[in-house]
Amino acid sequence: MRSEVLPEVPSISEFLPGYEMSAFYGLSAPRGTPAEIMESLNKAVDEALAGPAMHKKFADLGGIMLGGSPVEFDKFVVVETGKWANVIHEANIALME
Repeated sequence: MRSEVLPEVPSISEFLPGYEMSAFYGLSAPRGTPAEIMESLNKAVDEALAGPAMHKKFADLGGIMLGGSPVEFDKFVVVETGKWANVIHEANIALME
């Protein structure tokens, strides 16, 4: 995916098909947080992310904003964790002591 900041610059995946690298940020709360609190926080975050100022700030930093529900974020984290765990395993990457 090309950057909004530099749309004329090809992405790495255009040269290396299948290449993927990403980082993400998200908010989480302790397990058992009441649903009404989660809904209120999620609504506030999604509203903030929808604003033009936040979109511009993220775009200026080369980021892409993705809002969504707590359930969607949970699924996303599970998929990302599994994907990168496979990369670590296949590449035989180990922690340095």
